[in-house]
Amino acid sequence: MIKKNILLIIFAFGFIFTPSFTFAARIFFDPSVSEVDIHEMFKVSVLVDTEGETINSVESTLNFPKDILRLDRIEDGGSFITLWLEKPTENDGSVHSSGIVPRGFSGLIQALDYPKLYAGTLMTLVFDPIKSGTGTIGVTGARVLLNDGAGSEAKLATDSFQFNVTKNVASKSLSSDDNVPPDFTVAEVQDEPALGGLVVIFAANDKESGIDHYELQKNGSWITISSPYPVSSGTSELVLKAVDRAGNERIQVLEVPKNLQTSHWYTSPVATTFELLFILVLISIFVVVYGKRRQK
Repeated sequence: MIKKNILLIIFAFGFIFTPSFTFAARIFFDPSVSEVDIHEMFKVSVLVDTEGETINSVESTLNFPKDILRLDRIEDGGSFITLWLEKPTENDGSVHSSGIVPRGFSGLIQALDYPKLYAGTLMTLVFDPIKSGTGTIGVTGARVLLNDGAGSEAKLATDSFQFNVTKNVASKSLSSDDNVPPDFTVAEVQDEPALGGLVVIFAANDKESGIDHYELQKNGSWITISSPYPVSSGTSELVLKAVDRAGNERIQVLEVPKNLQTSHWYTSPVATTFELLFILVLISIFVVVYGKRRQK
């Protein structure tokens, strides 16, 4: 009896003083559970909660049962990722992506609830259930790096999305009439030496049909671009356009800050190398010529 009491006391103290384990980031789905009919298309957003940390890179692979679900499209226009190293693409029931946020991401701020930070959207998946059954959409091979200057890997927790497709056949879909243009969530010019100098970083969100592509007005015509896009030295104004899948457009006029309009000598890593070599050659010539003059 005494031994049992001692064990209970030890267990109680061990439970009380066991250090809590806090994850530095969490990848989860919204909603977390869904019940739909066959061909009742639905959306599920993939969110990242930094848990108070500042991150700058996210890599993930999402897996879904392709015998039950057909991936209709991937919407990444509202993502907090500003530079995709590998844009979200589907391959045999998996969606892989890798992207960075050069200046870091800690969460989204809502004006009425400041300073609380909310999880950011990584991407949104739109599915078409093709037969009845239950299944799970999960996360594998995910990595999140901290914005600590060393690229430290954050501790990570991942949730899953559970769904049930009934035997009923739906007569409705998400492809309803969309006459609402997208909204730009990010549009700014930044000086990023790692990206070659001046770039414009942009993203837009469209809750109806999703973003189709972006355009930039150049020399009187529109060209298709992706973020980030290099900005020529001396540019004072940029005209961007976001186009959703229904053809709706939103134009954003962006003024380049005057302090960023001047030329930068490090326009690209390659240019920097040649410029340094050129400077070294000039210095060498000067040393040789100056040395000969002194000998005379």
